[in-house]
Amino acid sequence: MLRTSPDATLTSRPINDSATLAAVALIYGVTIAIITLAGFPSLALLPAASVGVYGLTLLFLPKYRPLRAMPLCPINLAHVIILLKFVIMPLSIVALGLEIAELPAEPSISSMLKALLLSCLLLVSFAAGFSLHRAVNTSHAYNSRTTQGHQWERKSKGGLAFGVSCILIGLIGMYFAFPDLYSLWEYYLRPPQQSGLAISAVSATPQQVISGLLRPFLPFGLILLWGAYVSRPSIKRSIPLRTAATVVTAALIAIVLLTYSYNRGSFVFPIVALAASYSRHVAHVRAKALLVLALLLWLPMTLIAAYRSSTYALTQLLGEDNVRSDLTGRVNSTAALQVYAAGPQFEAYFLDSFNWSPPLTYGKAIVSSLLYPVPVLGKPFREDSGVIAYNRVLRGPNNLDAVVPFEVELFCDFHILGVMCGGLLFGAAIKRFQNAFVKSRDKTDTYSCQYMSMWLLYLFVGGVSVVSQIFIVFMWPIYVYKVVCMCKRDSSPMPAVPTHRGQVWRTDRWRIIERTGLR
Repeated sequence: MLRTSPDATLTSRPINDSATLAAVALIYGVTIAIITLAGFPSLALLPAASVGVYGLTLLFLPKYRPLRAMPLCPINLAHVIILLKFVIMPLSIVALGLEIAELPAEPSISSMLKALLLSCLLLVSFAAGFSLHRAVNTSHAYNSRTTQGHQWERKSKGGLAFGVSCILIGLIGMYFAFPDLYSLWEYYLRPPQQSGLAISAVSATPQQVISGLLRPFLPFGLILLWGAYVSRPSIKRSIPLRTAATVVTAALIAIVLLTYSYNRGSFVFPIVALAASYSRHVAHVRAKALLVLALLLWLPMTLIAAYRSSTYALTQLLGEDNVRSDLTGRVNSTAALQVYAAGPQFEAYFLDSFNWSPPLTYGKAIVSSLLYPVPVLGKPFREDSGVIAYNRVLRGPNNLDAVVPFEVELFCDFHILGVMCGGLLFGAAIKRFQNAFVKSRDKTDTYSCQYMSMWLLYLFVGGVSVVSQIFIVFMWPIYVYKVVCMCKRDSSPMPAVPTHRGQVWRTDRWRIIERTGLR
């Protein structure tokens, strides 16, 4: 008998599509039934509706449930975001009060319930798309071509050379942003808004655009070198050494990516992806440890947001108690949760301005938002994007800080049908990333799958323009890496493999299992 892979416990049974569709139909029916409760406005209906719909998706769609074997993987991170948006955030509205931030007026409870149920419709569609997309069978994950590609990265000098090349390219990008060490030091000492070094994606100069595209190569090169180091036979059994190397790599990544205007997502997401690769390939990290670590980092992350918009220098923050007290006093966790989790009050106010019947744009809002962050080429499309329309209603024409929720753009394009179809495609895309994550046999591949899926999952709380900007600016190292791996595999000679069912061929350099007749 063939030996199963370490991930064989994640292998799922074939999907019963009829049962899945029946479950989705039931959940849709319950969602529509809950909408009728909008005539009885009460804030308590918000968590009752969202928690109920989320619970139904977990009950009837087992393919979509979290995985215990992999605490850090795309679907588990999806559930973390869903818990924040559909459970914790509605409960905070009831328990701690509604935060309207910069809204001119508070929308009605009925409108907020409709907005939350619109988000629930996206959730149900996402769960359906994830469940209907076929799961990967990991019991025969070792493939000859895939194995050769990983051999190139792990054991040859090509992977190290590529990592060093990425670091050099990233250093060139750092030079374009900070021509000397003094300017870099000045940036770290003062918040970006105060030092005048904050960069807008819309008004960036060509030099800033080039720098923004090149700097992500530096942390990706660090990831490649980290993967090569922790795979060395001399330290492979030393968990402390490999953990120390991981912590140092995470710190260096944070230092480099803080240069993107102290944006927390720019350095938190790569570190989480690094942790996922560490947990998958180096030492398993328990979910309880991850939860404790997340709670410990919550306050520093909120302090970074307060420091970013303050007038204090870093030396004052580190050396003066009154400065830290002032910044801590500015932290409003309830407001931050409701704003960053896209609370229903914001999209309710926007859709109320159209009496919930916005003029359908038939794809123009989504396409314009996709092209919104593209320098020069995207300029003609910005006026038609959901970003501009959303901010004009909420904050006025001169303030574009508000992020339009994904479901609002879909609703403005194709009404409820757009939310349903967009959610199905969204779920199917995350399932593909989940399959790639499960099949990955290399640290860099695992990192790449987790990192890209995390930004795609941002659509639960954000808009298309933000995700488009990330995939345009930050993903080039991954694109280049994938192309190089494909070229290397295509140029490598294929070994002779027996075609008998279940026969195993072993050499000194690889182990290949070739099984025919599998569905």
